[in-house]
Amino acid sequence: MNFQIGLVILFLAISTVYPECIQNGSKTSDGLLVGNQKQLSIESLNSKSIIQVALNATHLFNLRDNATKNYHKLVCIKSGTSQIVNGILYRFDVTLQKTDCLKTDLDNNSEHGFLSVKSLKNIESCKLTDEKVETVLTVNSMPWKDKEPFILL
Repeated sequence: MNFQIGLVILFLAISTVYPECIQNGSKTSDGLLVGNQKQLSIESLNSKSIIQVALNATHLFNLRDNATKNYHKLVCIKSGTSQIVNGILYRFDVTLQKTDCLKTDLDNNSEHGFLSVKSLKNIESCKLTDEKVETVLTVNSMPWKDKEPFILL
């Protein structure tokens, strides 16, 4: 429950603080066909469930990124696709921005590597630096799995 509250806080911050985020999506959200990659609509890109997946992918990006000690924050989901495979494979074209918070200052909530609610709130207080990273995050979402429900590819 507290984790969801933290995600709502991040969702509101993303949608209100970064008006320069230009999103490209399809005009409609058609149903997924098994195996086909599908462009996500702008409405879908702004849904809580997609933002949650993108936030988890961003956190996994931070865990893997050894180039910097600072945490990167998701500031824009520009476009995305989904594809039904063994789970749902998402590809997000995103803008991440480096913060002044060190990764070591944020504690993981569990063995799965997710951030605690305290850390989610702390991320909101992190000041953004001028350094932005444009990247594609590819993540396989398998919410039925207890261990590793999200795998960054």
